[in-house]
Amino acid sequence: MANKELLQPYRGTKDYYPNDYSRLDYIFSVWREACMAFGYEEYLAPLVEDRELYTQKHASGDEIANQQLYWLTDQGGREIAIRPEMTPSVSRMVGARYQQLQKPIRWFSVANFMRYERPQKGRVREFFQLNIDNFGDSSVQVDVELIEVAIHIMRLFGASSKMFEIRINNRKWFSYWLEHVVGVTENEQQVSRIIDNLAKNTEEENSQKLGDAGLTPEQIDLVLRLPQLQIDDLAQYLDKSEGAAELYALMKSLEEKGYKEFIRYDASLLRGFDYYTGNVFEQFDLHPDNNRSMFGGGRYDDLVELYSGISVPANGFAPGNVTTELFLDNWNLWPEFENNTDVLVTVFNEELRHKSWGVATSLRDAGLFVQLYLKQGEAIKEQLSYANKSGIPFVVILGPEEDEKGLLVWKNMISGEQRVVKLEGLLEEVTNGHAD
Repeated sequence: MANKELLQPYRGTKDYYPNDYSRLDYIFSVWREACMAFGYEEYLAPLVEDRELYTQKHASGDEIANQQLYWLTDQGGREIAIRPEMTPSVSRMVGARYQQLQKPIRWFSVANFMRYERPQKGRVREFFQLNIDNFGDSSVQVDVELIEVAIHIMRLFGASSKMFEIRINNRKWFSYWLEHVVGVTENEQQVSRIIDNLAKNTEEENSQKLGDAGLTPEQIDLVLRLPQLQIDDLAQYLDKSEGAAELYALMKSLEEKGYKEFIRYDASLLRGFDYYTGNVFEQFDLHPDNNRSMFGGGRYDDLVELYSGISVPANGFAPGNVTTELFLDNWNLWPEFENNTDVLVTVFNEELRHKSWGVATSLRDAGLFVQLYLKQGEAIKEQLSYANKSGIPFVVILGPEEDEKGLLVWKNMISGEQRVVKLEGLLEEVTNGHAD
């Protein structure tokens, strides 16, 4: 008796059958195309890491380290974890060989991760992410370029500025504002978390939480008016706050490069990870049925030093497949997917199987993706039906009459047209890109 539970994937994970994987692979291909267009190199890190990589202070944050981390003790007594994100891993890699690596380091990866979360729309336990990072350059132009890459990715998917927006802030500026404008000198972390979630709660709920954190009515009023701040309001703080100057320079540079329609300043945006140090951003889907955060990133200039003792400026972001799939679904941006097989070579009978096999090999050598029909005893009619249902655009038929004359039938399954050709002539057409 089959165990039906064993036929199902682990909760929060997904089996990617070929049709599903075509969609996933399309996302991967766009990510890779965008990163390589900007001169970033691909890398990969191990699936498992030392657990401490994520549990150190200022690493992945309390939620991931204490609630979402998949970890175990291996046979040697070492505590290891399945990676929940890539930033600690790539920071470790950079720290290990920083002196030998060409700077600045411009890397990207496409990999899978696991977090113990409650599965729901937009959240699963196993997911895939693009991680793109720049190490060794502290200039604001790096921040500008990475946001430009994010916009380029969305454009490659066919998205316009009406479909998404990128919200931008600066952690150093926020800390300055919280201390010197609002006057919060205690419970800063607690207050920051409340502010990061202002949009998720009512004004009454936010007031209650801020009051519980020790803020006065005047301070609460300042915090609740924070989302109304405009980028030009920072002008009076440019010589007082390094973060304000960084943020102002980033926004103005993006506007000068023609990206004003894609971006806006969001004074309450913080990003949840403890390791962010400067400019941060988050991309939001603007579809009314899925108005939510898609991904984000920013500066984390202290993380490499946490692992290696070497101070290395760094910036990066990480879109995931799940929110990207929802975005493409809601905006109807998926392309048409075709079978990647170019040709099905049929087998007329067992006597001609060897020659059909040779035809398939010759067509592969010419650069085509070719499937040879292997199942024995099937009539040509059934083989043509298989090609049609599988979306294979061309079929080769080698029957006894064609074999005697050194010919074969080349059939276009889309138009229904077919012609009799010599193999040598067909190979020449394929090589020149004219076979149809």
